[in-house]
Amino acid sequence: MFYREALRRCSALEDEVASAYAALAASPAVASERAAAWASAAAGERQKARLLHAAAEMSVALGDDGPFLVQVPLQLASLRKAVDRVRARLDEAPDEPSAIQLVESLDAAPRSELHSTLLEVAGVEIRRVLRLIESDTKSAKRGRGAVRKATSHDRTGKPAALPVHS
Repeated sequence: MFYREALRRCSALEDEVASAYAALAASPAVASERAAAWASAAAGERQKARLLHAAAEMSVALGDDGPFLVQVPLQLASLRKAVDRVRARLDEAPDEPSAIQLVESLDAAPRSELHSTLLEVAGVEIRRVLRLIESDTKSAKRGRGAVRKATSHDRTGKPAALPVHS
């Protein structure tokens, strides 16, 4: 699976994880302190989903799908199964002990290795984007200088002579 597709899928899964935490936090069977912690976890997962989505969009801006990642499809499939199990049990309106088990299964889902892989590649891609921005900035400055020179006037008010390129 290519990097961009992995980012998009992982972002969607993180959004689902966030929704699961939020649903558990909203459960009337859950103590308020625990609900607040799970609501905070939901916010953190939504932030991860947005960052992964932004990295995918950066890949779009670069005009390529990024490197091919061999292990990522297996990691995504494992995470998908964990999320699906939790979502299936959410429909049962779990009591607090069951909700705790669901959160524990979300926490045990194999996300850290997946995130590490994706973030490692993201670092390379971010540096690539920064180099492109720096290059474009230098080109733009050279272009503005040439435009200023072409539109400037000499001391008499006459347009300055344009350089002749051969």
